[in-house]
Amino acid sequence: MAVGRGSRITVNRDPLYVRRRRVAGLVGVVVLAVVLGTVRAAWAAWAEPSRLPVTLNFAGDVHFEHQARDLLRQPGVQEEALRSALSAADFTMVNLETAITERGTPIEGKSFTFRAPASALDYLANLGVDAVAMANNHAADFGDVGLQDTLAARTASRIPLVGVGKNSDEAFAPLSITLSGTSIAILSSSQITDETSSLYSATASGPGIATNHESNEALVAAVESARTEHDVVIVFMHWGTEKDTCPSDAQRGATQALVDAGADAIVGSHAHRVQGSGWKGSTFVGYGLGNFIWDFGHGPNGDSGMLTITIDGNLASKRGNGDERRPVVTAQQWTPMRVGPNGLPAAALGAEQTRLAGEKALADACSGLSPAPVP
Repeated sequence: MAVGRGSRITVNRDPLYVRRRRVAGLVGVVVLAVVLGTVRAAWAAWAEPSRLPVTLNFAGDVHFEHQARDLLRQPGVQEEALRSALSAADFTMVNLETAITERGTPIEGKSFTFRAPASALDYLANLGVDAVAMANNHAADFGDVGLQDTLAARTASRIPLVGVGKNSDEAFAPLSITLSGTSIAILSSSQITDETSSLYSATASGPGIATNHESNEALVAAVESARTEHDVVIVFMHWGTEKDTCPSDAQRGATQALVDAGADAIVGSHAHRVQGSGWKGSTFVGYGLGNFIWDFGHGPNGDSGMLTITIDGNLASKRGNGDERRPVVTAQQWTPMRVGPNGLPAAALGAEQTRLAGEKALADACSGLSPAPVP
């Protein structure tokens, strides 16, 4: 029936009918919101593909003194097993505890001074190492000339050298890598107070290594800066007390400062002993990695290993919306090894593997770290 201009429409104003209409309208709004939300979620999942988890290997102190120097002269089948282990992860990094030079004069007063030719960098690259930390107490063992050669080797190297540079900006600059879409910053610094830190800490206008032996301020600032530009921030420290398997107060203090600055993972070396690992809140910490390629593998000096951590790229990509403390290192694996007579580490087997696992458990127990993330 057509409705004329002067016609009237009678509206049902029954209270029960009105309530039902209102409820029906509300249900319709909710259903529409759910549908739109599902569409948006599906679109987001399509527009932003999920990231694969990535694995990173970290190992401890490396130098090429005495019999270990022969590795540079005659590389061969002896490296095959280690190359396979190092190459299994998406990225591998070690602490290169030596000046890269064949010149210079040893720093006066140092009991041990290490150096190696630039071919050591090629050797490590061929072994499956992707980068080396050089903020340590042996990077400038051969004075000004040795440091000059080290910086020249850094420029020519196939793999990045982190923690050393022509000035403090360069020394504290992070290595930036991207693995399966996840951007990762890796910094290196030394907390050791000795002749190297006294004479060769990088300054605003002078070359040297990155150090935090007097203050964590510069390192914290570098971590905070890297945090704004990367999904994940990792710090490779040189710290601890030699021959101690438990972290020192200085290590614990620096760890807290780095956790507060936003570091997602902290690993370290220097003690020549394997130290504990675990999580401090949402930050993964591996206090000490022991020796790795080393000329003296007798007794505890030969207890070695490789730390593998897994990073969840999806978790890292979803931070920034008020959830900065979400843990992104989701797993760790420690592979116990022993340094052999030739200076190379090899996977421990049988009773030796059991012994090393027990030693690692004791180190974990005194680390003050948790076996899992604590968001």
